[in-house]
Parts: sequence; C-alpha cells; structure tokens
Amino acid sequence: MESTGSDVVAHTACIPQLYDCEPLRHSLSVIAAEPVLPCPEPERFHVSRRRHDDVLGRWHWDAYAFTLVLVVECPPPAEGGFVQTVAHTCLDPYDTDVHRILTRNRIHSWELGPGDLYLLRTDTTLHRVHPFTHGRRTAVAMAFAARTERDAVDLLKGSTRAESQTVIA
Repeated sequence: MESTGSDVVAHTACIPQLYDCEPLRHSLSVIAAEPVLPCPEPERFHVSRRRHDDVLGRWHWDAYAFTLVLVVECPPPAEGGFVQTVAHTCLDPYDTDVHRILTRNRIHSWELGPGDLYLLRTDTTLHRVHPFTHGRRTAVAMAFAARTERDAVDLLKGSTRAESQTVIA
C-alpha cells in the first residue's frame, strides 16, 4: 500500500502539520548543514506499507535531496527490512549500471526499529530497503529539497530568483 500527499491529507492532519513545522525544518537544516526546503505538492510526503511478499529491494536515488523517514513498524534485522546505503553516488543517465556502483563502493546497512527517525541525503545516496522474509514494514517519508532544486522548481514556475528567496527566507 502506498498513500501519497492528497491521500494522507484526507486521513490525517498531523503529517502535513509536521511537514510544515518551521522548527523541524530548521533542525533538519542544522543537521544537513544546508537549507532543507519544502518541495512541491504532491511529492512532499507519503506513507508506505510493504509486506514481505511485495516487490522490494530495488536500489534507487530519490528525486529530491532529502528524505526524513519515520519507521512505524518493521521486521527484526534477521528477517531483513533494514536500510542499505551507498553514499556519495549519483544517477548517471548515460551509465545506469547500478551493479558497478555496488561493487566499487562500500554498502552500509542500518538496523532500524519502530519509532526510529532518520534523515537521508537521497539524491546522492543510492539506497534501498533490504527484502524481508516475514511481516511488513510501514514508514512515513517526507521529501525535502535543497536550495538548487527549489530554485529550479521556482524558475520552471516562472518566478525570479529574488522572488523565490523571498518566499523561502
């Protein structure tokens, strides 16, 4: 099951309120050492619930720079469902051989439990949820943009750089 922006808003107010919480974004910006900015609708947040027999485990990068993930439920590490990352990588549209990246870089595995919250640089970190053998994994993910992405989105909408700086300041 995957619920995106409008589905989530229709069922709960707390996730959109958390997403729009300025002190949270400020804290994330301190951790990231750069501005962490809201991204456009409907990519802001989603809730995913995956069962062990769903297709999982695909290595990928996300479209936006940051993702804040709250793990609601997950299987124990011995059954899979943990997060794996390969830092300092990026999608090359001319060379999509992920296996080459995996063999030439260190893979980090992260044990997570219900209630864990993590911020991941998802545009330069190849990542996946390791396939699991039993149970399910439920997570709330909130995507955030870096300044360069936000500027690009604002330019596509026809606003000037000065206007976008005013909006996000």
